[in-house]
Order: sequence, then structure tokens, then C-alpha cells
Amino acid sequence: MVGFFGHLSLLLLLAQGLNSCGLFNDPTTSTVDCGSNCATTTTESSAVGGKLAQSYVKDAQVWADQLVNGTGNLDWDVGEPLAISGDSGAYILTSDAPWILAGDFQIVTSGGKKTDSNGNWVDASPMVAPAPEPGQTETNVTPLTTLVAFEPALKEKLEALGGWNVDIASPSGVSGNLLRIAKTVETLSSTLSGGSSPVVSDLSANLKSLGKLATQLNSTSGDLASDEVLKASASSAITAVVSDPTLVPNPPTEAQKAALTSSVEQAVQGIAAAIPANNSVVV
Repeated sequence: MVGFFGHLSLLLLLAQGLNSCGLFNDPTTSTVDCGSNCATTTTESSAVGGKLAQSYVKDAQVWADQLVNGTGNLDWDVGEPLAISGDSGAYILTSDAPWILAGDFQIVTSGGKKTDSNGNWVDASPMVAPAPEPGQTETNVTPLTTLVAFEPALKEKLEALGGWNVDIASPSGVSGNLLRIAKTVETLSSTLSGGSSPVVSDLSANLKSLGKLATQLNSTSGDLASDEVLKASASSAITAVVSDPTLVPNPPTEAQKAALTSSVEQAVQGIAAAIPANNSVVV
């Protein structure tokens, strides 16, 4: 096991030295010449990489979660490519598995640390991203890609606000609209999974809870980044999560649910007060 993770660390260091760590559309080929008695063997492999961004997330596990009938289990299974994100949030995954080459996977993260607004290292929220599209040169994993992984129709809506696959931790900044939405996703995740008695207690339930938020946002006809839509969507997501026994076997009382909802709405209001609801660049 030590040797395996040492190999992963070496792979990560090599990845950080690349000029671009996205999907390489031209497969990497290697040939093995076994003499005149056999034919030359060619293997293909595919690489996908980018940044883990809330602020940049380091030391997170990142893996390609195989899709079976279009669905992944959100857990790491033996044989699925795995890496650890670097200090700048960079990761790269490579594999010659047929399902990787066919794009039948999603990218999942777990653990890791990020810096908060005061520069303190805090736990990062788990995230998901869909497999890259043809021509996509970088696959970032962010709260926005997490929404898209659960509700692909949100790609178009987020693209209109500045891009669903943007690096939201870029020193160059990002659209205030996108940042509002991303921070709302993080807030819901930490509210449901934090504290001494978390509402959701495992990775899969946490991520599927964010899928409830994605569904609420996708169903709205209003401005996704508006105060009203974000608060209403987060509140409705909490109701949907605590009402789902597969996610929350022991639901909170009505008083506890009201407290959760109030906490999230206040946090979203704080996000809205701090970040402008427009496409102005915010760092």
C-alpha cells in the first residue's frame, strides 16, 4: 500500500510539471516489440486533470468513479484511478481502462483542506464533476461542477453566467454570480455534514444532498444567483434531504429542521451581501 501511494505522489509531481493537465484528446500510445514471433502491441491511455477549487483544495483524494448504466456509486473501488491533489489543487488521473476511454466515469473528491477567508486551513467539502466533453482541455472540480454532475441541464444556465467549468479559485477572479452559487453549495454541504451530530454522515449521502440542491436550482425559472432563488432553493433542498430516508434514516425534529433552514438562509443572505449579483469579477 505504501508503494502504491508513493507511486501516486510521484505521478502527481510529474503532473504539476505539465503545462496543461487536462484531457489529452490524442491518446498516449506505447509500443512493445516482442520480436519476430509476435506482433507489435499498442495500448491506449487517457489522462484527465485540472484543479480542485473552492479555494484550492490540497491533499484530497480524487478518483474516476465508474458509471454503470449511467450512475456511479460515489465511492472509490479497487481499479478506479486515484490521485491526491497538490497544494495548488492540481490533480491528474490516467488509465487505459475501456470505460475511461469511453468517458463512462465521473470525478469524485473526498477530504482535503482549503483556506477560509481568514487564511485558516479548514476541511473542504466533497465535490463531483462529469467526465470531460470532446475538446474540453481542463476538468476542474468545483461546487458548480457538482451541480452539473447531478443536473446536466444546469450546464447551459451556468454557462450563461460565466461558465460551469471555471476555476472559481483563480487569482484572476470569477463572476460574482457564479461565486454566489458556489458558496451556497458549500454552505449547504457544511451545514448538513458538520457539527457533532451531522444530518448526513457519509460521503455518498453528502454528495447526493447537493444533488437535491441541483434539482431545486434546475427547476427554478428565476435568476439562479438571486438572493431569493438561492435561499428558497437551499431551504427546499434541506426539506428534500431530511425527507429522504435513504439519506437521513433518523430525520431531525421539526424544530431542528427549522433551525437548519434558518441557519442556511442566514448564511446565504451573508453570501449575497458580500458578493455582488452580477458578472463583475470577484477574487
